Amino acid sequence: MQEFLPEVTLLQTEPAVPVRKQLVEFMEAAVQHARPSLAALTSVLSFLANLLDDSAPAVVKRAISACSVAFRRAHIRLVTMALPVMAP
Repeated sequence: MQEFLPEVTLLQTEPAVPVRKQLVEFMEAAVQHARPSLAALTSVLSFLANLLDDSAPAVVKRAISACSVAFRRAHIRLVTMALPVMAP
């Protein structure tokens, strides 16, 4: 995920609303189906936070939804890192 994130984030300034909305959906799917590192999750959340100020309500709505998914994933990642490894 880290390898394509910089290129994808360049599209957040795309003037076409459907492209920005699809970009948010792509990021949300990537967070849901991949096992992103905390650094990648931080980058995604930063990217999504920038889109919360978008001029298109549809993009903002999708960004809010995607933030929820990314925060949940980050929380799970942090909790599993903090738990001690259980011996069999």
